[in-house]
Amino acid sequence: MTIKRYVVVSLFALHLPTIAFADPKKEAVDAMNWGLQYCKDALNPIHDRIEEIRDNYEKFKKRLDTAVAADPSIRTWTGQLRGMKVNEGIAKCEKEILDRLACKW
Repeated sequence: MTIKRYVVVSLFALHLPTIAFADPKKEAVDAMNWGLQYCKDALNPIHDRIEEIRDNYEKFKKRLDTAVAADPSIRTWTGQLRGMKVNEGIAKCEKEILDRLACKW
């Protein structure tokens, strides 16, 4: 590898961590913060009416869509909101709310 190519590759490699670990945009984080609250409400055993669960799921999906539209990296972000890692929380909410709705039918 020539010195010139080595320098270019090195500079590129130094730039990668700042791109890969940057926080998502504030708009995405704010939307996801509300979305995860709706998720928690939908999964709360106190809320057992199917209409309530469905309503909270729809609110969660709307906030998730807003967050992803603002910054798609929100789906893989490992930051914490509402006491859970965002990437794990999204997967959990998408699966468990639908499972809960299926049980209510």
